Amino acid sequence: MPLGDHATHWANYLGELVKELPMHYPSWRQVPAEKKAGVLAKIGTQFDLKPHMESERWPKIYMGIQQHLQKIYNGNKSALKAQHWVQNLETGTYDMESSATIEYPSLIQTFFQTHTIGKEEMLRLQGLGFNTDIGVPYIEDEIMAIV
Repeated sequence: MPLGDHATHWANYLGELVKELPMHYPSWRQVPAEKKAGVLAKIGTQFDLKPHMESERWPKIYMGIQQHLQKIYNGNKSALKAQHWVQNLETGTYDMESSATIEYPSLIQTFFQTHTIGKEEMLRLQGLGFNTDIGVPYIEDEIMAIV
């Protein structure tokens, strides 16, 4: 755990850096070394690591930074799985389709209907002009509500 006056900034900044990384790696250990080096370089823009890098304690400091990043990455990955993936109990693997994503087909269907099937109806309603029930052309919001 980071200590000192900058502990909050440290923890928040590391969290932001980890969020920039792709979450498709199984764990922090599988994140490529060049990505980890990029994170360390970004840390160096906010915190002066040079004196520490030149000290004999750097290997332990570096290991502590890596452990902190690993904890954040793996925690984020775990939260993502819990929220969006469903575990297949037979295989122990995770499927991307979950209760969260099962709701999306209705949104996708709505989008599809509005932008393909509903387009013909939208054009028909626009084409009515003043020939509507109330004698006033439909505005775009009314057409969207009807379709």
